[in-house]
Amino acid sequence: MNKPTTDYWAAHLYLSPRQRPKADQPVRDLPPRAAQRFKKAREQLRSLGLPRVIKQAVRDGSLFDGVRHCWMEFADLDAVQAFAEVVRLKYQLLARPE
Repeated sequence: MNKPTTDYWAAHLYLSPRQRPKADQPVRDLPPRAAQRFKKAREQLRSLGLPRVIKQAVRDGSLFDGVRHCWMEFADLDAVQAFAEVVRLKYQLLARPE
């Protein structure tokens, strides 16, 4: 697995690649509006019932240039649609300026 570049860590909220933040740490560390968006996106992802599958995909994924490439298996197109919608919403929520 490749390690994230120094550029990645320079722009990252958590500066140490050796110390992973706790799952709820971003909610405490981000500005209030960004923390609210992060929490909502995380809750929507968890509501899909896929946390174990997502964790396994991330664990098995390979890291290249600071981006983790993961593969997930979906039972049907409805699950794909739901997952894609949550990812789209997460992007919109997190990309909004404060």
